[in-house]
Amino acid sequence: MLNFVYFYTNSKKMRKISLQNLHFCKNFRIFVSGIVCTHYTRNEIKDMKALFLLIAIYTISGKQAVPSGDVPEGASCTYVQTGNNSGQMTAGNTIDLSLQGYDGCRLQSVTLTMRSNKSSGAGALEMTMGKSLLWTIANAAFSDDSWNGAYSTDWEEVSHFLDGVVVPDKESINLHIQASANSLYLQSVALNYIAAQPRAYTVSFSTHVPVSVSALTESQPGMGIILPDVPLVDDAWDFLGWADQPLPGSDEPSTYFRAGTRIYPTADCTLHAVYQKHIEREVWLPADSIVSGDYLITMCLLDNSV
Repeated sequence: MLNFVYFYTNSKKMRKISLQNLHFCKNFRIFVSGIVCTHYTRNEIKDMKALFLLIAIYTISGKQAVPSGDVPEGASCTYVQTGNNSGQMTAGNTIDLSLQGYDGCRLQSVTLTMRSNKSSGAGALEMTMGKSLLWTIANAAFSDDSWNGAYSTDWEEVSHFLDGVVVPDKESINLHIQASANSLYLQSVALNYIAAQPRAYTVSFSTHVPVSVSALTESQPGMGIILPDVPLVDDAWDFLGWADQPLPGSDEPSTYFRAGTRIYPTADCTLHAVYQKHIEREVWLPADSIVSGDYLITMCLLDNSV
């Protein structure tokens, strides 16, 4: 569940407000996907879920991060801390959190719930995604504006906008914090994002003959495509259909899709043509004369008159 939103005041200063206090706002602009939208009044904001904002929370418990909230299906996380106490970083100790499974999601913001000692605590932060640097804090005291602006033994929210950056396929989101003075404490990490949107997939075709077949892309996500035929290029072979992988030369039957079949790809892929030896009349073919080339299926037809 979304529990806060970001907005811009007339001075263009970024502010944060909880949904519990949303009804106290008279007029503000909501920041979504890197775009400052039109003004909304409190009466116009009836369902914040309509903005497709989701929040995944990773709460530090012992020496692990426990996920909750709107974590994408199939997502995983890796948490490593060098300190002995849950979420605590004394000088020289680190915390590393790596998130996987956010492919295609648009990252809106990240919020760390942290605290320090009463009058000490310092460190540096780096958040990356592949070779992209999403957020960095140079080594500084927790009282510095780059962190919280004041030391605090109460849990405070340290937030950063991520401007709707899209997570590439199979890319991980990595957070690294290192303390330089006793002590910094991490309670949780909240990632605010927009879920990956469905997209149209493309199917390419490998014919393994001198005739090519153009790739096809779904007209709309989830609509599927109708498999094409392969023009006849050799009287010796008949086209049977399309297989999802190249077939080795074999006289064993294999699964394939006939031309004209509608399929529903779940990713960009390549299909491979399947051929059968063309026989003009039924004759007895001795087993040792059956020939099968790459990516084809052969059949033995019987003619009892021979």
